[in-house]
Amino acid sequence: HATANSLILFDEIGRGTATYDGMALAQAIIEFVHDKVHAKTLFSTHYHELTALENSLKALRNVHVGAVEQDGDLVFLHQMQPGPADKSYGIHVAKLAGMPTPLLKRAEVILTDLEDEAAAKPAVAVPSQTDATATQPAAVTEPVGEPAPAAEAAPKTATPTPEEPATVDEVADQQLSLFSDEPELNPAQAKVIDQLSHLNLMGMTPMDVMSQVYKWQQKLSK
Repeated sequence: HATANSLILFDEIGRGTATYDGMALAQAIIEFVHDKVHAKTLFSTHYHELTALENSLKALRNVHVGAVEQDGDLVFLHQMQPGPADKSYGIHVAKLAGMPTPLLKRAEVILTDLEDEAAAKPAVAVPSQTDATATQPAAVTEPVGEPAPAAEAAPKTATPTPEEPATVDEVADQQLSLFSDEPELNPAQAKVIDQLSHLNLMGMTPMDVMSQVYKWQQKLSK
């Protein structure tokens, strides 16, 4: 029932959904409000890919809450600043909650590997309806001619098999050797690290993260 005179507040759209259907729902809501409702709207989201919509929705502007790192610690500025957030601070929050140093270092290694993978395959939001027609690719035609001769025309040279790329776990294990002087993890710490490595941080609210970190802290203190 919102109108152009309404003020709409959205917080963490996509909870309880998988990554892609949650992001699809969030983008569809943004486009609908932008194109149909025209109400002033504050839309808080953990889907960083949606910040790309600023390039196609003329009335949309990205802002974020400022934070800085000082001597390895996180300081929140409690200020609204222009542009999207440049990074997530989940590991810093875990440090503030008192998580063990070996666990935090392992999390940093995993995070680096995941970010490297994401950089190799950048994710962007689906083009909005307003510019979808302008971005349709032109049809490509190829000349029709005689089919190429059969296999005898191709040189019979052996193609070298490309070297199998290292997996994330293999790279992580190699990097962990830098911290070989750290004490070995006990079973409780190892279990927490395993749970952390499978945690979908981008699908959680800050309160969810704090609650989970508190549970881990209780387990590790026993």
